[in-house]
Amino acid sequence: MPDKKKILNNFLFPEVTAKYFVLNKDEETNLYGWITLDESFSDFLSLLREEMEYSWGKEFSRIDDYKIYYIDIENKYNLVEIINEETYRYARKLKDIFLAILHKKIKSNIVQNIPILYEWFMAFSLK
Repeated sequence: MPDKKKILNNFLFPEVTAKYFVLNKDEETNLYGWITLDESFSDFLSLLREEMEYSWGKEFSRIDDYKIYYIDIENKYNLVEIINEETYRYARKLKDIFLAILHKKIKSNIVQNIPILYEWFMAFSLK
């Protein structure tokens, strides 16, 4: 007889979460916490937009004004931009996922060059 519990577990996707940090163009206003990484990149963007709207209001939550990165822990803490479904799925498979969502006016792609992001990352990555 088939094991119903085992069959159902094969159809349920495990929840994937990440630590995230959003930094506005003034490089002071920020938002951080834990976020669920949905199955698709577009679903994740919707969730992120909702978080930003709730915290900052609609006028400061235009997701198109931001770039989304994961922090490459293996490669000197470089920021790797998530630009499509493929890079999003790769980031979802990482053991420890740290996302940096930076306003497009912030030009650096190295964590150490953005002091407030670096402080957050060091505080949470050492836990």
